[in-house]
Parts: sequence; C-alpha cells; structure tokens
Amino acid sequence: MRLFTTLLIVLAFIQLQGCAYNAQQAKLDPTIPIVKSDQGRNASVLLQVVDERATKSLGKRADTFGPAAQISASQELDDVIRTEVTKVLENKGFKVLRAGEGVGTTLKLEIRHFEYTMSQGWTFGLHVTGAIKAVTLRDEKAYEKLYRSSIEERVFVVPTAKINEEVINRGLSALLSEMVKDEDLFKSLANP
Repeated sequence: MRLFTTLLIVLAFIQLQGCAYNAQQAKLDPTIPIVKSDQGRNASVLLQVVDERATKSLGKRADTFGPAAQISASQELDDVIRTEVTKVLENKGFKVLRAGEGVGTTLKLEIRHFEYTMSQGWTFGLHVTGAIKAVTLRDEKAYEKLYRSSIEERVFVVPTAKINEEVINRGLSALLSEMVKDEDLFKSLANP
C-alpha cells in the first residue's frame, strides 16, 4: 500500500510538471490610466513603434527545477503598444497618424527590453523588466527619454499559465504607465 501511495504522489508530481514544458502564448492586455484632456489641441502626431529586442520571447515558464518552456505573445508587442499609446494620445486631444497619412510631430517608441523571469527560494519570484525609449521630433527640436520599469511578485506554487499572463500584463502596464506619467513628453507633442 505504501508503494502504491508513493507511486501516486510521484505520478501526480510529474503530471503537474508537464504543463511547464509546453510553450505558452500570453495574450497581452495592459491597462494604463487614461486621463481625458485637450492638451494636444488637435496636434497631429506621427506614431512609430519599433521592437528592438533581441528576441521576441517574453521569457520562460517555471517548474520546481527552474525555467522551462518559452512564453511568447499571441500578438506583436509593438502592435499592442501602438494601440494603447494611440488611445492615450487621442484621449489627450492628439490626432494620431500612421506613415503616409500626413505630416506631424514624430513620436518614435523604441522597445528596448521586455522580459519575464523567475527566481526560486522558499517562494517563486516572478519578475518583469522593461525599457522603452520615446523620441519626439518637431521642427528640429527633439525630446528623448528612456522609461524603465521593474515589478516583482512572489507566489508559493509553480506559476500557472494564467498567473504568468497576469504578471506579464502588470509588467507591461507598469512600463506604459511610466511613459504616460511624463508630462514633458506630451508637451513636446502639443501645438504651441
């Protein structure tokens, strides 16, 4: 009977570990604070978003022994950021243009880093770090700033796909929120 119980425990453990070895696609769905205003005064902004990361992977899933299968995004990170920043700009009174739609102040966002990592101890540390550079150019005047964010959450059990996705989205939200808080960025885009 003892052998049977031990065998059941081992099989259950192996079953629980199996998920960590399957690749995961996380749905990116950041939430950032949007305050409606007329700060842009209908200024045209040509928005460009470029993903400059070395890899499209967001990170790796975890199991009790360390990192396991890759986590990728179900959408392109640059498309998600473009959509969210467009919402922010439009709510602040800007008219957002895409390439070829007209002339306006250029806002180029360069995604430099975005990564989900895990550390182990008595608990699992889930970390999301990110960096995005904003460059505006208007009448030969430039504004540049690098925004960084880092979040950490601790969990007691091996993180599930749902937990991975939630933490990744909180990390992306934190990164975009850093940029949205920069009033000087929006002043550099607004009509004088």
